[in-house]
This record gives sequence, structure tokens and C-alpha cells, in this order.
Amino acid sequence: MSYESTPLTPGGAIGNAGNVISTVMTKENAAATANFVKDKAEMLKQMATEGSISIRVLAFLGGVAMVVTSFLCLFGRFLTLKFVSLLICIYTLLFGILICALEGKSFAVPRSISARIRKYALFLDFVWGRGGLYFFAGSLQFSQLNLIDMAVGAFMCCVGVTYIIVGKSTAKKLSEMRKSFYTEAMMRDKFSQADINNVGGLNLMQFKVFTDELGLELNVHELHTAFSVVDKNQNEMITFEEFNVWWTQWDFDTVNAEINV
Repeated sequence: MSYESTPLTPGGAIGNAGNVISTVMTKENAAATANFVKDKAEMLKQMATEGSISIRVLAFLGGVAMVVTSFLCLFGRFLTLKFVSLLICIYTLLFGILICALEGKSFAVPRSISARIRKYALFLDFVWGRGGLYFFAGSLQFSQLNLIDMAVGAFMCCVGVTYIIVGKSTAKKLSEMRKSFYTEAMMRDKFSQADINNVGGLNLMQFKVFTDELGLELNVHELHTAFSVVDKNQNEMITFEEFNVWWTQWDFDTVNAEINV
């Protein structure tokens, strides 16, 4: 007897309810999902180069979608005794919560939660680590093979790929800045000019002015990524000391695109 296809009460009300909740893969769903994936891939590709919203926001929204859809699917999988699919739903629910915790600092999620997660999962300190995690989580949800799960899973896969692309691009530009011939005195002077509030640190927009003065052209996603690289204590403010530590110690030649975000 296969637990994957045997309803709790064959022909009964519970079995029928489970069949309604658990969407069956159809040709129409496949076509709609293919179009959705194509559209989202194009959207994220454009955002990776000239977008107006941080990929961290996209990742957080994707995490929320994973939590909601995974939680709802638990009932359908339980009622139809599809235990393998139920287990996958539990995994995607946990991954969704993890993603929200990692990317939720803009949405009032305490930074201490993200810091604790990174302490025990060091690969999440890097763009490629998060991108790989998001791609894996998305592909896991995509494997559920119904329209909603495939749509959310495809979105998270695209976010994962975008993380890796943006991380690599940002690393290249920051490496170019490192190889410039600015002295520490010149850097401090430009830093002070960008610190228009005279608080001894730069916020995100002031950091953009600073990097523009250095000749970099960072798009929105690269700016957010670069800011997070330098802002080691994640307090949304970069001091010159933080910047100088990165400037003198970070080895791009060996880590390539493995930059923190």
C-alpha cells in the first residue's frame, strides 16, 4: 500500500477535502508556471543590474511566501496521508523561517537572531552561501509540483541565483577600488566630505556618495552588498575605522566573490 496516494477515508468527506486542498499538477498549471518563472527570471535579471529594490527585500518576501504556503500545505498533506510531501512541507516551512530571520532586519526582526544563526552556519556570512541556500530551499518547494509551490519555489531559486550574480559583481568592483592609488589621508578626507552630519560615520546614502567619489558605479543591489561588507557590526552606520580595516585587510585575490552581505 502506498501512503503517498491512499486517502484517510476513501470516497469520504475527509478524502475529498484533502483532494481539494492538494492541487494536482495539470498541463495548464505547468504552462502557467513556466510563464511565471520566465517573467520572474527576467524581472530579477533586470533588478540585478538596474533595479530599485534591495534583493534582501525580495529574499525576505520570498521567505514569507514559503512560510505561508508551506504552513497551508501541511493540512492537505496530512489529510491525504502524503507523508513524504508532508515532510518536505515541514522542511520548506523551516527554511522560510530561516530566510525571514536572515533578511528581516529591515522588517523589525532582531539582529541578534541573524547573528546567532551565522555563528553556527558560517557559510551564511557569504553571498554564495545564502544564494546556494535560497536556491536549494526554492528547488525543494518547487518539487511539490503544484502551481503555488512551483511559483514560490521558482521565485526563491531566482533570488538565489541573483544573490550570487550580484555578489560576484560587487566583489569585482570593490576589488577595483582596493587597487586604486588613494592614500589613507585622501580616503579619510573623502570620507569626511561624505559625512555631512559630522557624526563620524556614513549611512547607506552617504556611503553611495563616498563610493561615487572614489569612481565606483554601484547599482542598488551592489550598494547594499558593499555596505554590508564594510558594516561589520550591522548597525547601519560605517565608521572610517571599519572602512579602513576592510581596506587594509580584505583579500579579494583569494576569496574572489566570497563577500559578506
